[in-house]
Amino acid sequence: RARPVDSVPALPDGEGLLMMVNQFSGDPTYDPVADVARVLPRAEILTVQRGRGIDVQLETALLRRGEEIGSRIKALGVTGGDGSVGAGAAVAERYGLPLVVVPLGTLNHFARDVGVYDLQEVDDATRAGQAVAVDLGVVEVHPRTGSDGSGSDQVVRTRTFLNTASIGSYPELVRLREHWQPQWGKWPAFV
Repeated sequence: RARPVDSVPALPDGEGLLMMVNQFSGDPTYDPVADVARVLPRAEILTVQRGRGIDVQLETALLRRGEEIGSRIKALGVTGGDGSVGAGAAVAERYGLPLVVVPLGTLNHFARDVGVYDLQEVDDATRAGQAVAVDLGVVEVHPRTGSDGSGSDQVVRTRTFLNTASIGSYPELVRLREHWQPQWGKWPAFV
């Protein structure tokens, strides 16, 4: 459920926005970096590095800019699909920053659910300082216990999510799709 919020800063031209662009999400022939830079020219734009989680990359970028959070960096942004947005939301919540969602990923269910369909709406909302509040969910992942049954050497991981969390076979299907995707393309690998 999205609820209107009136206490977010306006970010004209993306000023004060640290934006992570997931160029690997969505159409593999389209790199959204130039379009995001055109609409948000004053935003600081980072791109996803393969093999590192979006949350880790955003956290690292924020730690390097620690003294600027709240003064120069007023919001985080994520360009990508639901997985990218969920990772960005976890970091934004930890730092108490608003999250700008740019729906240029694969399916963009969350962005559509909160009424963001394209870059023009992102531009309008950031200029006006318009936002909605949503609930975040947390899933604790408990690994299998060790041979002694204690599980004491295992680390419990938490995952923050916005609109979906997957357990069971779906995450394994995604891993398989990602394995075959470079060879066959996304949708054939999905099948």
